Amino acid sequence: MLFARKTNNKCDTTAAALIFIEFFVDNVKRGFFCGDKSISFKRQTDTISIKIVILYGLIPILVLWIVEFIFIGELDESQRSLKHKLKLSWRKAVHWFKDYGINLVLKLLVLDASKVLVGGHRPHFIDTCRPDTAINCTIGEFVADFKCTNEEVSLYSLRDSSRSFPSGHASISVYTSLFLIWYLQCRIPKLQSIFLLPFIQCLLMVWTCLCSISRITDNRHHWYDVLCGGLLGVIFAFYTCHILSNNFCKDKHRMTMSGVNGSSSSSSNNNRRSVRRLLSTISAKEEFTLNNLE
Repeated sequence: MLFARKTNNKCDTTAAALIFIEFFVDNVKRGFFCGDKSISFKRQTDTISIKIVILYGLIPILVLWIVEFIFIGELDESQRSLKHKLKLSWRKAVHWFKDYGINLVLKLLVLDASKVLVGGHRPHFIDTCRPDTAINCTIGEFVADFKCTNEEVSLYSLRDSSRSFPSGHASISVYTSLFLIWYLQCRIPKLQSIFLLPFIQCLLMVWTCLCSISRITDNRHHWYDVLCGGLLGVIFAFYTCHILSNNFCKDKHRMTMSGVNGSSSSSSNNNRRSVRRLLSTISAKEEFTLNNLE
């Protein structure tokens, strides 16, 4: 319980820091070269919106629950009711989802902090910002001092135009897809289906590629933004699946579920031993007293 409270407190603190950085912290101001075509594209609507990416990031809890319910294993007769199976599979799903969620929030914090510190301009930076010094500057000249003059967009959009590196869409999609692929590979018993599991894993990878590539075609990111965002997702997915979740080993789940029971049983055994020693001591004293009286 104490560990769970500490974990929840850390998650709350990390989430609060993430919100603060996302909406209230200004980027490091970077200059640009006059006439730079890589930041002079027109802004387009997102092919895959941030809402879809957020929804995709929450899909694992549903997948985990379904898989844990289907492959719940052997149960006693008293535990074979549908209600008990749903409850037990939900506990297992939440157990693995906590590892996923904690590192997802931590990854987003690292992602947003990197965006703020790097201050990389998006491909549509000139179109969104409309710098005052970009009109009369000399081609190839480095412009360090400028001010955005576009009043048609919000302050958040102006700030976001200089948060290109790394790509959040690529990072989240890679992290979530690799987590699900790893989980399905480890938790689904082998030889259940020759084609179903590889097909699902292939679909996840195709979705990840489409989501990442769309950020380049939508003029929202440079190719290296997407590459580094995907690499960040790979690193956090490896840490979550291989180290934190121990490759989704069943023994880890059993240990965490039985940890409280084990500690309580050991403490009760110690109490029983103490009582036995106390009783033996009392009986010995009574014997000694009776002998003296005789």
